[in-house]
Amino acid sequence: MSRRKNVTRILIVCCSLVAALPLALTAAPTFPVRENIPDELRCLQGIDSVSLDVRVPKTVQSLGVNAEKLRKFIVKKLQEADMSVVDRNPEVPHIEATITTSRSPETTDVVAVVVTLEVKQRVMILRINGRPLTLPTTTFVAVAVARKEDVGRAAERQCRDSTDHLLQTMNRAIAESR
Repeated sequence: MSRRKNVTRILIVCCSLVAALPLALTAAPTFPVRENIPDELRCLQGIDSVSLDVRVPKTVQSLGVNAEKLRKFIVKKLQEADMSVVDRNPEVPHIEATITTSRSPETTDVVAVVVTLEVKQRVMILRINGRPLTLPTTTFVAVAVARKEDVGRAAERQCRDSTDHLLQTMNRAIAESR
């Protein structure tokens, strides 16, 4: 007899849970659908491969900035984020990193290091019928002030920060699309 009571209790509990499940699902919090993702984010969604150029003028190279070292560093960061770096192709987004410097005539030992990271993509502008255009769709600019002998390290740091910011923004674009 007690076995029959246990089976009955189990059946009652199971039926109660099944009956309560629809109520629990409808009472769950709802999340708004994100339909208005800013274009600056939307244009970064779905990028899984890029081409890359690092531009360092000779005057900046003379201050200790090594273009190939910066390129390898950026490639490594992109690959760690599961992004492949391929040869330049108009169908693939292109990242252009440009390192420039500026000095004030009053101070010869202090240099401003400017790193510009642009994501260029083929886009269509609706009012212009015809061929697609390749335009910067996202731009990051990082500026540091360094002593003349530290320009190379400052450029590396700014490249790291800009690349990290780009990857964080791409992750945000993916998250916003969900």
